[in-house]
Amino acid sequence: LEAYVDAGAAVALMDGPPAARGRVIRSVDRSAGVIEWTLSNGARVVLRPTTLKTDQILFRAFASGGTSLASDADFISARVADDVISAGGVGRFSAVELDKALTGRAVVVRPFINEIGQGLAGGSTPQDLETLFQLIYLRFTQPRADRTAFAAFRSQALALLPNQSASPEFAFNEALNAALSGDHPRRRPETVEAVKQWNLDVAHAFYRARFADASNFPVVIVGSITPDSIRPLVE
Repeated sequence: LEAYVDAGAAVALMDGPPAARGRVIRSVDRSAGVIEWTLSNGARVVLRPTTLKTDQILFRAFASGGTSLASDADFISARVADDVISAGGVGRFSAVELDKALTGRAVVVRPFINEIGQGLAGGSTPQDLETLFQLIYLRFTQPRADRTAFAAFRSQALALLPNQSASPEFAFNEALNAALSGDHPRRRPETVEAVKQWNLDVAHAFYRARFADASNFPVVIVGSITPDSIRPLVE
């Protein structure tokens, strides 16, 4: 037997910065210490340096769209695209390898897709700020479709849903929701039949389409930052 090789531990997320570097083309000082940058790709970055917590930086990127842009045929897979693709990891890392690579670093970047929008949310410490930006970049550019992780995620859903549907509260809420929405397909809760229709390729394509153009995303960064130190990472 070949010895096990831990592929995720102590590995850099990226070999180097992106080849196409952007730049800040406009800077505006807003009220209450807010600074707004416009980047060369059209994206807007809003900074709010604070001293409330010296070890915390929070961010959120958001844009309009969401599952409202999915066709009826793709909707069932599209509404779980954020969870399904997150479960697969990012770039060359599976979710397990990514967790190992981030050991000792306080960083989180979560994609989300709702009915009318999509985006990323998370944060880090000042020491891990570069890793935070690497994860943001990879979540935009290199989402990972992992069939093994997808199968596990799907199996978990199929195991949980029968127990959920046996709950009186679930049955009541399902009936109420159906009455209020006219039993519209896009308002129906997740069911075993729906989970069986999940398609990894459809979910991956929908995710990539929603995060294809970063210029649509205003990004808000708040916390223990200084404009001079964060600017190279933003660019």
